[in-house]
Amino acid sequence: MFLPDTSIKRPVLTLVVSMTILLAGWLGYRNLAVRELPNVEYPIVSVSTALPGASPTVVETNVTKPLEEQINTIEGLKTLTSISGEGASQITAEFDLSRNVDLALQDVRAKVSLARGQLPQDAEDPVIQKVDPNAQPIIWLSVQNSSLGITEVNDFANDVMKERLQRIPGVGNIILGGEQRFAVRIRLNSRELAAHELTVDDVQRALLSQNVDLPSGRVESQTREFTVRTKGQFPTAASFNDLIITTRDGTPIRLGDVGEAEAGVQDERTLARFNGTPTVGVGVVKQSDANTVDVADRVLSEVDQIRAQAPPGYKILVAVNNADFIKDSLSEVRFTLFVAFGLVVLVILLFLRSWRATFIPALAIPVSIVGTFAVFYALNFSINTLTLLALVLSIGIVVDDAIVVVENIYRHMEEGEAPLEAARKGSAEIAFAVIAIAITLVIVFLPIALISGIVGRLFREFGLGVAVSVLISAFVALTLSPMLSSRILKLEESRNRVFEAVEGLLQRVTDAYRRTLSWALDHRWTMVGIAVGSLLASFAIMGVMGKEFVPQEDRGQFLITFKAPEGATLAYTDAYLKRIEQMTASTPGVDRFFSAIGLAIGAPPSVNTGIVFVRLKAKRSVSQQQIMNELRGKFGSLAGIDAYPIALSGLSTGAFGKPLQFVIQYPDLDTLGIYADSMVTLAQRIPGLQGVDSNLDLNKPQLQVNVDRAKASRLGVSVAEISNTLQILLGGRHIGDFERGDNRYWVVAQLQNRFRATPEDLRSIYVRASDGSLVQLGNLVNVNEAAGPNVVNHRNRERSATIGANVSGVPLGTALQHVQALADSILPAGFSTDVAGQAESFQESFASLAFALLMAVVAIYLVLAAQFESFVHPFTIMLALPLALVGAVAALAALGMTLNIYSMIGIIMLMGLVTKNSILLVDYANQRREAGEARRDAVLRAGTVRLRPILMTSVAIIFGVLPIALALGAGAESRRPLGVAVVAGMFTSTALTLLIVPVFYEVIDDGLLWVEARWRGLKGRYSASGTAGEHRPRG
Repeated sequence: MFLPDTSIKRPVLTLVVSMTILLAGWLGYRNLAVRELPNVEYPIVSVSTALPGASPTVVETNVTKPLEEQINTIEGLKTLTSISGEGASQITAEFDLSRNVDLALQDVRAKVSLARGQLPQDAEDPVIQKVDPNAQPIIWLSVQNSSLGITEVNDFANDVMKERLQRIPGVGNIILGGEQRFAVRIRLNSRELAAHELTVDDVQRALLSQNVDLPSGRVESQTREFTVRTKGQFPTAASFNDLIITTRDGTPIRLGDVGEAEAGVQDERTLARFNGTPTVGVGVVKQSDANTVDVADRVLSEVDQIRAQAPPGYKILVAVNNADFIKDSLSEVRFTLFVAFGLVVLVILLFLRSWRATFIPALAIPVSIVGTFAVFYALNFSINTLTLLALVLSIGIVVDDAIVVVENIYRHMEEGEAPLEAARKGSAEIAFAVIAIAITLVIVFLPIALISGIVGRLFREFGLGVAVSVLISAFVALTLSPMLSSRILKLEESRNRVFEAVEGLLQRVTDAYRRTLSWALDHRWTMVGIAVGSLLASFAIMGVMGKEFVPQEDRGQFLITFKAPEGATLAYTDAYLKRIEQMTASTPGVDRFFSAIGLAIGAPPSVNTGIVFVRLKAKRSVSQQQIMNELRGKFGSLAGIDAYPIALSGLSTGAFGKPLQFVIQYPDLDTLGIYADSMVTLAQRIPGLQGVDSNLDLNKPQLQVNVDRAKASRLGVSVAEISNTLQILLGGRHIGDFERGDNRYWVVAQLQNRFRATPEDLRSIYVRASDGSLVQLGNLVNVNEAAGPNVVNHRNRERSATIGANVSGVPLGTALQHVQALADSILPAGFSTDVAGQAESFQESFASLAFALLMAVVAIYLVLAAQFESFVHPFTIMLALPLALVGAVAALAALGMTLNIYSMIGIIMLMGLVTKNSILLVDYANQRREAGEARRDAVLRAGTVRLRPILMTSVAIIFGVLPIALALGAGAESRRPLGVAVVAGMFTSTALTLLIVPVFYEVIDDGLLWVEARWRGLKGRYSASGTAGEHRPRG
């Protein structure tokens, strides 16, 4: 064959090519980015539109629906969801992953422009922007100073830390969690305002006219010019009390007469603490394509410099650092890589019993693995858990081709041929099988790289990584291995006791195998029954196994989310947060925690929601799952709030929220709410579901203010003026600015708490009529206490309610089946259901992986048919597939593991790996028959001759993957199912393939001869000559 012959004749060229592959791989490795997982760009676009003062249903009808109607026509739209809330609409358009996010953004802008004319005139212009679900902080820092107020700490975090950290290459954004920005709070007394015949509009006008700092022209002389500024701003918060609102009878009425100005914070509905101490959190969000580990290291280095230069008293502590787990996980995989390499080399040495013979296939590992990095760099891949995992799995695979070649050359040398001739003949004899195996493996992994959806994007680098390493290994096996064998391979008389023991064992195994194979060929139908039984057992086991998207990992940190009832105040929520913090701090294994109210992940912030990031101790006697279970038990005593721990995952799906999200849809909001509440109540009884809730709440306490338009018009009071007054006095509003140093802060006006505590307080507010008199709101409006929807949700333009739940102790697929069965049993006709979030990704991933598995099997068949020039013999080779499947699923079930995307990838890998053994058997049997041997003799010879390379390659793969199956370090929970599936599948497949494939080879060959005889009408000739020289089976 051309490649082996050329490499043997030109050894220098062969070495140069291999060295070039190594050099290119090394250069590529040095320039690859480092991430936990491959980067996935989600084409998601949001449209936010404000309609001040409108209720959720009014926003839904007048804003959300017209926009949805237009956006829904965009090509490639996957899911359209929306939230219509108080005075605001937020629409999220998620597109197929194949769409370019920038082009999708342009399409959305065009459609929104078309719908703009249908929106109310007082609706603000829609804000359209890309949404990156991965844009979450990789680091949370805690900034504290016990000797300063929280607003001063906030200024340091904002002015110093934020500014310096934003300049670091790779940093995309800085978020302040629990931000306590300084503001001047003007707290008004509604009774004093009325007594002085003033309104909030009078206060706002006075502030805008007197609290100014404006350029006032220039003063020029013949030689100098001065810029004039009118400095009218108040210097301190307390000085605002001297603001003159108006003058009555020569007496000024000041702000201090109708209220009080004081130093406060801009947003009084958020807070943060670190280990129970008030803090300002600084969250670092990296750019989407940035190197996570590199960015984290740069940030921490800059923090060290800031810490050294900070004024006395400042503490800057690391609350959360996601790069720690990434480093640990990648370090574990790298360690696994070296362990796998050592084990595989040991296996080769034991089988070949020669250091020279071991060196040749062992050299194929670094050339194939390192060379793959060059392709990674060319394709803009990264070093991540999946690409390194692909290379670990490849170690046992890439060495196989070289083992087969070297073993065959060595056999020729044992038969008396010179090394040069043995290398030429041996490599040529095995070349077809090497190429067939390589192409089959590549064909198996290409569907993994090409499937659609999130799984396809995540495992594209994995699939191509294995495929590239296999192709390089096949090239090395047909070039470098023959060349080195012809130069350095020698027959060695082993005197090593270990080698002699292994040789003796292999000889006994070979003899026993030949006897067993002969028996199996004589009892063919027994073996057929075993094969069929294996296939049926595989399907039966898979039917009862648990299924989930990804296994839960012990990442050393997790998240606690909590939610108080709708209408809860900050004080109410904070009281329960303190109890959550106490429970968390007292739990063994907890190292530190960062908590915040009003800081939401993937949802609008609210005063009744919050999160706690919990970091565990590196050395602990309990697992993360045990700690989370303990906290679940403790949180069960919190009757006034829902709190639950959530395991974090590095595997982003583009979706926020709880793992199980079940969507029900119905046009009528009241009916939808009733059944959503029923679903929540009944789902709470399903074992394994925690924190079940619904995003539709029809009982949010509301005060509905209905304006008597006739009275208001007669008195000259506009509805807009009433709304504006209520927004300022009840909601707190920015009505001016205050400058201190180089910073500009808000001035916020609001009624004092005691004057906005009851519905009756609202009626006592005054507005000014057109004749200048004051009119009490109680004379213009009706105030009714009611309950209404907090938001109106749409999914694909239909009203919806999402039932969310955390899953603990049961696989996600099982929990989803229970919830679907519940919905089927209670929802009446007219309702529709769907899944969202991780549950949606779970369903899509299994559909994609099932399709990839089917495509892999079809592709293997087509490739084998083309290579063997037969449509029938590929079936013989592919009989190894169900034999591998039964071992994989049985081992997973026995160890309590689930079918997830990792174990499914392992099963798909098996489809390519186990055909290697069958190819070696069938190819050699065909060669012997072409050389004139009888079929039975050819089958027996193929089995005994190929036994050693089959055992050697199978054991090499098993030992190469074994460190993954036994992994214990960071991220091991995800990698372990893949390793178990491959190890167990290879074991059962190798054991059964050596017997069942030869049996089916004869069965199918007999079937072909019988069909041919029937077709030609020569049945008698078949009986006389079809088995001539053959041993007739008894089965």
